This record gives sequence, structure tokens and C-alpha cells, in this order.
Amino acid sequence: MPKRLIIIRHGETEHNILGICQGWLNIPLNQNGLVQAKKLAEHLKNETIDVIYSSDLKRTLQTAKPIATIKNLPLIKNKKLREFNFGMLQGKTWDDIRTNYHHIMDELDDHSIFDFKDHLGESRGEFHQRLTSFLQSIEKKHPQQTVAIITHSGVKRILLDLLGHNSYKENFRIGNTSITILEKDPSGKYQLIKFNDTSHLNS
Repeated sequence: MPKRLIIIRHGETEHNILGICQGWLNIPLNQNGLVQAKKLAEHLKNETIDVIYSSDLKRTLQTAKPIATIKNLPLIKNKKLREFNFGMLQGKTWDDIRTNYHHIMDELDDHSIFDFKDHLGESRGEFHQRLTSFLQSIEKKHPQQTVAIITHSGVKRILLDLLGHNSYKENFRIGNTSITILEKDPSGKYQLIKFNDTSHLNS
């Protein structure tokens, strides 16, 4: 496995501001999100990064490109890093979903249910499997390297879970362009070095 993982959520979108479920919708960054992406890249300028992976959706690519430019590295797009596919819920506000589709959200929020697909999206099991597959692929390709991953809040939660940190069960907000860094210890386990850091946005 890579010796270090830098996992980053994309910058702000209008759907974030309006409280709309994005999922696989291909929404770009808003103006503030573009500024956030530039601040993020400047913050990472002196950070050791060997490889950059990004979800193939616009909001993540627009966040990742300034990093790739400032680090002079290729940007590797990977569909496995997309957000959870919320199916019929995508494009609806979270308030609407909680009011009118609470029966669906109750099932999706139950982390013991892995095969529910009544929302016409993907199941939790499918979500876990594609992220497990991604981790397996970088394990083989990038031993002892530092890998930056620009992705989505739901993906960050599951990646942390798969890497031994059950933070997806905790009620916390993953901020736009937040940085989480994990480092492999001598036993091969990943330790949290930095969690959900957005201090670069204060500059």
C-alpha cells in the first residue's frame, strides 16, 4: 500500500449551498469553489505527492487540476471515486428527501443493510465494493508512495472506514476541500495524521 494517503473533498458547488443531493450529477464548482481549489493547491505546494487520483466528475476534476498543475503531475481520473449513486434522489433537496423519502433514507442510513436499491441507484454493498477495488488497485501500483485522492464526502467516509477508522458512523461535517492524511505505521495500519483540515481556506 502507499505509505501516505491524502484524501480531499471537492470544493463548493451551488448544489452544496442549496442543500441539493448531488450523487452522480455532474455539477461544477461555483466561484467560491474555484477560489477554494486555488487555495488548496497553494497549501499543498510543498507537500510530497507522487500520484494524484480524482473522481471523473466536474467538481472533483476542477478541484484536482490546480494541484496537478502546481505539482507538475498527471491527473488520473477514476470513476470508482465517484460519490454514492443516490438514483432517484439526485437533484432533490435534502429537506425534501427527509420529508418525503424518509423511508428510503432510513434504509440507506442503516449501515448493516448492503443490498437496498429501491432508490434506483447503487446499493451500499456495491459502493463498498468499488472503493475496496480502488484501494486494491493502488496497493499494487503505488507501494511506498504518497497518493492524493480528490473525491466526495461519502467516499471519504467509506475510505476511512475501509482503512480502519469508523468515522462514517460519527456525525461530523466533511468540509469542502478538507484534507485528511493517513500514514502507514510499521505494522501496516494507517494512522490519522490530519483530519478534515480546512485551515488553508482562512488565508
